[in-house]
Amino acid sequence: MPTTYLENWAAIQHRKHEVTNEANKQENKHRIPHEYHVGYKILICKQINKLGKLQCPTQGPFVIFNVQDLPFNGTVVIDKGSYKEKINIHRILPFFPQSS
Repeated sequence: MPTTYLENWAAIQHRKHEVTNEANKQENKHRIPHEYHVGYKILICKQINKLGKLQCPTQGPFVIFNVQDLPFNGTVVIDKGSYKEKINIHRILPFFPQSS
């Protein structure tokens, strides 16, 4: 049975936007807000699927050399000794030294 379908592109776009916002809220609800500043120490998270059972899931600590806000979507430049590397803040954790 042939039928015609009139798509409402504005409604489709609005629904996709709502779904994206809801997914972002769900992903970010367990994150603890943290501001990174020059001189702070951080840990870099390794890729979990490439680790063995007994390997450490982080690298570091490294010192933040520069913090880049918008339009770079929150990246930091870290000093790795002989070179500097730009890393997104979703891949790093703040480093808190253990006190004895």
